[in-house]
Amino acid sequence: MSELIALPELNSAQFLYGVPVYYFNPQSVYEGLSVINPTWPSAQGCVYCCREAGGERRSVVIKKYLFIEYETSTELIENEIYIMAKCAPHPNILQLQSIYIYDSYIFLVTPFCDGGTLHQYCIDNHVTLPQMAFILKGLVSGLSEIHKNDGIHRDIKCENVFLGKDNTIVIGDFGVSSLKPTVDSSVEKAGVILFWAPEVCECKKIDLKADIWALGIVVLEMLNHGKAPYEDNGLEDEEIKRKIIQQDRPPFPENMDSQLVDFMDQCFKRDPEQRASTSELLKV
Repeated sequence: MSELIALPELNSAQFLYGVPVYYFNPQSVYEGLSVINPTWPSAQGCVYCCREAGGERRSVVIKKYLFIEYETSTELIENEIYIMAKCAPHPNILQLQSIYIYDSYIFLVTPFCDGGTLHQYCIDNHVTLPQMAFILKGLVSGLSEIHKNDGIHRDIKCENVFLGKDNTIVIGDFGVSSLKPTVDSSVEKAGVILFWAPEVCECKKIDLKADIWALGIVVLEMLNHGKAPYEDNGLEDEEIKRKIIQQDRPPFPENMDSQLVDFMDQCFKRDPEQRASTSELLKV
């Protein structure tokens, strides 16, 4: 990435992992970029909703980063770009359409998912079992693609899942993702504590199985109108971590469907090595 930043401005596109990279202000291509219009929360950067200035006038989302040449900042941006690019095209992964580099900023352009976030959908609606099966199939399929490309998302939650065309389930916001087979969570913590696996809370090495635990929390969010376990208990972060470490698993609602219980039991194995992989979850 740092080599790309150093290139002179070009009128024609360069490519990074197959994604076109332009060296001019995207404001000349997209309307509304000058006005901050945050659409969804993002782990990193500012998010804008814009329209193409001409042609089909499609709506897009642009994430804007101030590029700071520190190793960690560079690595996170590279990881986000790499994972989105390597997973494309996949119906359950947010597509990275183009990259703009201009005046110390990096802009990542993705489609606008007009169905909003899964989090908002869960707040507004009761999620039925058939709907949940459809959602989980898309989530597991998307996670499987991320993991096959050596990625760890590290921030799986309903707020980072979007509803695209025909309610397709789309995983987005790779702002804290990792390409390492394991991550030292004592040094590199990411995501929201409510979704942390026990090994994250205990500052141990983590791998892609931390995403599987978070997926189980997403199921509980869907069952509770967008609320994660312990979210409304008024607990401090340290108390939440202590509960995650001490309890075998988060509390389940009563009278859950048995097949859903089986799925979640596979997500909430305390030992990451015993926790299900995405390929195993697709069979549950």
